[in-house]
Amino acid sequence: MVAHLFRGPRPRRQGTNRAGLDGRGESLGLGESQTWGPILEDRGSQITFSALGQAAPVENKTAWDPRGDKKEKLRAHAAERLPGLEVRSGGSTSLDVTRKGIDKAYGLKKIINRLGITRTNVLFIGDRLAAGGNDYPVKAMGIRCFAVENWQDTAIVIRGMIQTFTLSEVRSGSA
Repeated sequence: MVAHLFRGPRPRRQGTNRAGLDGRGESLGLGESQTWGPILEDRGSQITFSALGQAAPVENKTAWDPRGDKKEKLRAHAAERLPGLEVRSGGSTSLDVTRKGIDKAYGLKKIINRLGITRTNVLFIGDRLAAGGNDYPVKAMGIRCFAVENWQDTAIVIRGMIQTFTLSEVRSGSA
């Protein structure tokens, strides 16, 4: 499913339809000499490329690309080479590659239909809501969104929301 994106050796295939998303960005001058864990992860519905590896310390991830310029350069490079796939900015050092249309909006539509609710009943919390981000498809479908910077902010927002709900609001579905 995923074409060879970056120069360098192809990883071993893991699962079906997985080809190389490798090279750590050497062809763009963004190669990293130290990585922590695998730089590729097959998450079932997507392949995730992590420039520093899946297990990189948070402080290294944060320091790697504070403004997002490196990751955007990698994303644009990969997107050019994968015209049949979506390449979106994921975490602080990662890119998410999916089939076109298989994204967070697709999943949220399935949840909305399964629960029998409307889009107005949904609040989405995301850290990559800008165009090119992996949360952007949800924003583009008109869902009310709350922007955060990281998962810790998400936990704070949810804790605050829970503390404001009354039992009657939760029972009535208006919370």
